[in-house]
Amino acid sequence: MSPKEPKLTKLQADVLKWAYDGCPDGVSWTANRERIAARSLESRGFLEVEGKGATWRATITEAGREWMVSKVLPYLRLIGEAADLWSRVETAGGAILVSKRIDSGDYRPLVDRAKSLPTRERGRHLICKQLGSYRSPIMAVVATTYWDELVWDAEAQLPLVPLPAVSRVTDPGVLGYMANKDWHYVSSASLRRAALILQQIRLEAHRRGWETNMHGDAGPDAGDLGEGTHLRVNPPHTNITVQVSEIAGTGSERQPYPTRRDPQTPAWIRSRQNTFVPTGRLEIRWDRTTTDEAGLPRMFRRAEVESTFALERQSENERLSNLVQDHMPEIRDLVGRSIIGRRHLDEFENRLVVWKEVTDRREFLTRLQEAGTGLDGVEMEAHASWMSSVEKHVASLEAEVFAPAPSPDASIDEVYAYIGLSS
Repeated sequence: MSPKEPKLTKLQADVLKWAYDGCPDGVSWTANRERIAARSLESRGFLEVEGKGATWRATITEAGREWMVSKVLPYLRLIGEAADLWSRVETAGGAILVSKRIDSGDYRPLVDRAKSLPTRERGRHLICKQLGSYRSPIMAVVATTYWDELVWDAEAQLPLVPLPAVSRVTDPGVLGYMANKDWHYVSSASLRRAALILQQIRLEAHRRGWETNMHGDAGPDAGDLGEGTHLRVNPPHTNITVQVSEIAGTGSERQPYPTRRDPQTPAWIRSRQNTFVPTGRLEIRWDRTTTDEAGLPRMFRRAEVESTFALERQSENERLSNLVQDHMPEIRDLVGRSIIGRRHLDEFENRLVVWKEVTDRREFLTRLQEAGTGLDGVEMEAHASWMSSVEKHVASLEAEVFAPAPSPDASIDEVYAYIGLSS
């Protein structure tokens, strides 16, 4: 097993960088904490430390120099590029358009690194937004609200409220869930406990004034919640899907085909490739998060906070959606330039194929002409007609090979006309 790669603190990286730069004047690591950091670097083989007091000095080793070049310097360069990207976005009014094919490198590592910038305003971050289909070469780097961070901060200000205790299943919707074996997703031994959890969630939601829906509801509250959803909770301006399921154990076997086709077998069992091994351990899928019973108060607190930001988030999403229309001329220009580059490469490859066909047809014409020697009468006329047809086809292929493609400075309208699209 290879040794674990060492990790450096920011102070250790600063001390190592200072030694790497040759211990320049104006920077003196005289405090105890800097010298302790230097000693820790020495224990890793990155520095050699000598002397005491005024004679104290540190010299970088070859291992330390290699570490700087391979680890620290790329990290510092990435931090600098991330800061420059933030500056570009802010100067442009909150969004810039970039081309994944024209601009070198990928912007996502920079966007991720920008979250750790000390100058970043809390609650704001950069995102990469794809413009058009996933094949589109154009993306936008946008400064937008960092919703998760705002939710975390707001959550920290709210207490956790325990859910009401439930000992009997009385809710009609939950009773309907228990009566329909196709919806269970738990073994019969865990069914009552799963039902109590669903009723507990529903009671707490109603206590907060939130509407809920279940398959087993009667009247206008009933609805199709989709496959696998037991309960839908509807806080203001949003909704949450809930499923209670049992974690399957190990040691399952391939489920017999007749069992998978038997209508008496519950649908959630029929859909499985292997038999279900019960464990008694339940998990709650709360929208995109998986938790257990102990985590439900935290889920409700998160839902309450997220609902307060729902309208702002919707407005922000609309702003991002309008980004394409706001920058359509720039997008068309970038797309056009990217298409020119791709089409030039595609045309070169296609014309190589066609030129190979032209060469083969020319060789065929030569052999055909030799085969016609000595023919007369009707056979000569048929042979001449065939020769003429092949020559016309070869001439059309040659015209395709030497057809001009748009130049790099072609207008966007010329590019779109070349690829058969209207601008």
